[in-house]
Amino acid sequence: MAQADTQDTTTASATDGRGALAELAASAARSSKAKSSSHGHCGTRNAQARLPASDQNEAYLYEIHVDGVLRYIGKGRKVRMYSHMKAARCTEKRCGTETDHLSPHLHRKLVDSIRRGAKVEEIVVLRGLSDKEAYRLESQRILEMHRDHSGQLWNTIDERFMDPQFLPERWDDAPEPLYRLPRPLRTREDGSIYGSVWGKR
Repeated sequence: MAQADTQDTTTASATDGRGALAELAASAARSSKAKSSSHGHCGTRNAQARLPASDQNEAYLYEIHVDGVLRYIGKGRKVRMYSHMKAARCTEKRCGTETDHLSPHLHRKLVDSIRRGAKVEEIVVLRGLSDKEAYRLESQRILEMHRDHSGQLWNTIDERFMDPQFLPERWDDAPEPLYRLPRPLRTREDGSIYGSVWGKR
């Protein structure tokens, strides 16, 4: 997102939101009856997480950090987490100097990051999940980050499909103009928001 690189990310650092994630992780662990202690939060953030053979058929929640700032939250299985950088490195080698035409948004931003020599870390934050649990945790974290630190994530965010409680007061760098609801939020007489499928605020 255009302004994400220049905005102050001091408070929205690599560890931002870990408290909320810990609560979500605890809930997921209880519901899945955590298979073993190795399925909890990763013990280290600085080394790339490699998936043990026992986790190959389980879903996990992962993050991509660029120069120490959380930029992407995803759900994956097997080597899904590494596919983004693999594709970005391939594109960086054959793409011209202009990257504005690249999509999705994450792909373009990763290509730009590689070219400027940024440090990119792919980190598993929670293992041993079912697909349903992983999707729920991924969605919750993305919504919370959009609400609290709009513009920081490089996930493709479309406010038309978001619960209004997660809409920030400002969001000036949507990857597509249609994805951003008007500010201030316009409401109909029944209290529903124009452009939102969620209805009432």
